Amino acid sequence: MNFTTPEELLQRVAAARELETGACGPLLLHRACSLAYFSLRDLMPTERQYEAAGQCLSTLTGLRFSAVQAQNLLSLFPFVRIALAQGELTDTLCHDLADAAAYFLLGCRWPLYQDQVDMRTFLEVLRYQGVRMGFERLGKNPAELFAQERRAAFPVVEGGRDS
Repeated sequence: MNFTTPEELLQRVAAARELETGACGPLLLHRACSLAYFSLRDLMPTERQYEAAGQCLSTLTGLRFSAVQAQNLLSLFPFVRIALAQGELTDTLCHDLADAAAYFLLGCRWPLYQDQVDMRTFLEVLRYQGVRMGFERLGKNPAELFAQERRAAFPVVEGGRDS
């Protein structure tokens, strides 16, 4: 589910100039999404889906997330829980999981490219906070973890170009 600032919403509504007719595009779209999520509010992921979410969270954060910890985290983020229950992990869902972890651990969203944030520093702060909140840190230092994450994200395939 997409969220916006009040200012952005009012700009979109003003640009649509359809509020009087009741057919304002931005509000219709949000209404449809909200009602769809509301109808799915009781949808729960399977154990396998929670395990996959925990693995994704562990890879992204460098903190060990068990299936139970992923389930507990997603109890605070029902939009992400519903999306997980609807299917397999996608890039968008992994980004939503990263946002959930960042909001829970740090009170901010996961950085985007345009934020121009030093990811090593961000991950170090996230892991520092995570350990103090009871999570187990994977690896010893951010540089080592970054190298492990790169190898996991871009594996060398035998018989491929790099072998």
